[in-house]
Amino acid sequence: MPSFDQIVAAIAGTRVLAGGQSLLNVLRRAAAVDALVDIRRLEEPRSIDIERGGEIVIGAGTRYDEVAASDIVRDALPTLATVAAHYVDRPVRARGTVGGESCFNDPRSSLPPLLVALDARFRIAGGGGLREVAAVDFFRAPFRTAVAQHEILHSVVVPALAPDATVTYRALQVAWEIARAVVHLDGEPIARARVVVDCFGPRPLRQPAIEAALLGRTRASVDPVALGALVGPDEPVAGDPHANAGYRLEMARVLVAQALYEAVGEELPWTIS
Repeated sequence: MPSFDQIVAAIAGTRVLAGGQSLLNVLRRAAAVDALVDIRRLEEPRSIDIERGGEIVIGAGTRYDEVAASDIVRDALPTLATVAAHYVDRPVRARGTVGGESCFNDPRSSLPPLLVALDARFRIAGGGGLREVAAVDFFRAPFRTAVAQHEILHSVVVPALAPDATVTYRALQVAWEIARAVVHLDGEPIARARVVVDCFGPRPLRQPAIEAALLGRTRASVDPVALGALVGPDEPVAGDPHANAGYRLEMARVLVAQALYEAVGEELPWTIS
């Protein structure tokens, strides 16, 4: 069986098949490639390990159900384990991979906004060895990432959470994904904040105005509704046949407020489903 380095050397001009849950649908309907390199049988990229400082390293070929079942992930990153455990349906979880979803970068994907909120880093293998790219820079536009044509994603590195960290994830699907929101808070008063929304922009979008407003506050003093109202894109929101731009933006604001209520330990005064 070829090694990971041999696969890297062989991928120029090809598409890499990891789980195939997204790529094969595209190839059936809208695209064609001259060759596919199938890496599903490689063991090297299917691993979950703990590195220095408690960082969790997830191989790009690791499947969703492997993430969900991992004691390492469930102990260190419980929100990630929960999202993986409920992703789509059982057949997809048994075949789809962390690296495949990340590199495909469908705007409706669940993992990208969560990985941005967790300050994950992506290790990318190429002819010059490994390089790392922060998640906020990895996802560039729908179906585009920092992985170049001659490279392949090797692994995802997620820093250890602070002992007092809370990470909350909210999503709305009405026959189709409408919006997602992730809130990651550390400290009391809050010393670090990440607020990320997805599904209405070209990539997962951090919300710097909300993050700045959270810093230095006690959790009891946070007004989730007022902060949720600050959600905004860095460019015009795009509508589609499933939801117009205004609805997507309003639902993103609602989801951020819900995620903030949960993150600060308050009961939701209302809910959507």
